[in-house]
Amino acid sequence: MYADFRDESDFEGSFEKLVKSILPNDFIASIRKVIEDNLTFELDAYKNIPNYHKASEKLVPLYTNNSTVLGRIMQLLERHKKRKWILSNTDNPSIANINNYELQKIDNLKAHVKTNEYWYLQWFDLDTENYAYIYNETQDHEYVLTYDMNARRWLIESHYYPSPGQEDKVLPLLDPNIEFKFDKVEEFVTYVSSLLEKNGIELALLVLVKYSKELTLKEETYLKIKNIQRIYFESRRLRNLDFISHPDFKESKTKATAELTKILLGM
Repeated sequence: MYADFRDESDFEGSFEKLVKSILPNDFIASIRKVIEDNLTFELDAYKNIPNYHKASEKLVPLYTNNSTVLGRIMQLLERHKKRKWILSNTDNPSIANINNYELQKIDNLKAHVKTNEYWYLQWFDLDTENYAYIYNETQDHEYVLTYDMNARRWLIESHYYPSPGQEDKVLPLLDPNIEFKFDKVEEFVTYVSSLLEKNGIELALLVLVKYSKELTLKEETYLKIKNIQRIYFESRRLRNLDFISHPDFKESKTKATAELTKILLGM
């Protein structure tokens, strides 16, 4: 087919005729369906945590072999599984929607799509049997899809969206797996104090509680550390659910850090 692009006024019509001659008649609709399926299947995978593997398999045919997006999704699924966070508890309101969809251009069998998406994920913690974190974001997303001439279908090559605008929220750290051997409690205290200064209170508390039995801490000291952890974790949870303000959370964190420092100095 010949398409004359010299006349700018006829460019759009000629281009569409050219593309339609080599792609299926519903090529525009098929691009949108891939984007919609991706959102649906990704949300479904999250809702199937911890047994997400079967649900996540639906995502695989939507991506090119060299796409890194699928790996990123799988990492998120595994991370939330380790945290024991789910979306499948009774009456969980989590949803995801495409508010706006725009096919910006098709260039060299690549489709550039921009969407505006709303994701509301209310993560429930199986350990505490309570809500732990709310992901509440409305963002612009950019997709690049490649047309596979052999399979005659569109595949997602890249998917970009900005980092969540929730800098004042705190994702919990995963359980640390730190191998160390200290001959003296003093050496361990120095190590934890360094963690407290460089990495913050959360990692210091996790390490203290996890390895306290190996150090044969006094029961009274152990209970004090556990109480600080309980108060700090609850404060973090309330902040992540928007039940308390960021300044209130910072005040609670500062207080917990001071109390933990006092305990470390006395060990």
